[in-house]
Amino acid sequence: MSTAPPAEPPPIILVTPTGQKITGRLPGRRQTARAWLYDVGLVLWKSTGPEGTEPAEYRQWVPAAHVKPVDGTDYSVVPTQHLRPPAPPPQWAWKVERQQHRGRAPGLLVHVYDCPTAPPGGEELNLDEALTALDRSGARACTECDAAVALSYWINSRETPDTDFGA
Repeated sequence: MSTAPPAEPPPIILVTPTGQKITGRLPGRRQTARAWLYDVGLVLWKSTGPEGTEPAEYRQWVPAAHVKPVDGTDYSVVPTQHLRPPAPPPQWAWKVERQQHRGRAPGLLVHVYDCPTAPPGGEELNLDEALTALDRSGARACTECDAAVALSYWINSRETPDTDFGA
């Protein structure tokens, strides 16, 4: 939930590379994967012509190590962007069915995870495990759920190297 920005951003102390401490404004802050960044605004003079100046705010995102709070200041009103957890990478999910054949070694049938012909509670596999299962003698991919079509790209690319790569 975001809050409306305050009428005047609260003060924050900016520590410059030379160690000076300058009071600026804090109109926003955001969390990144590596650190918190603070949007610090400093009101300085800006030239308006050969003899004129006016106040202007210069803003910069600054890492937390370079800012200090002003005692007694409420920062809960500062608009804050929290890091959103990354979405999980899209992955194919597969199931393996162990088939029994009379007098022969059991075969494996690899299904797309939600295939209606896959047995309930079948072993779940990731892509690498599904391809490894298909390498076994007597293993095949289900044609009812198009696992054979979906996996054929990886099967074919493992058997036939891409000759255009690096050419």
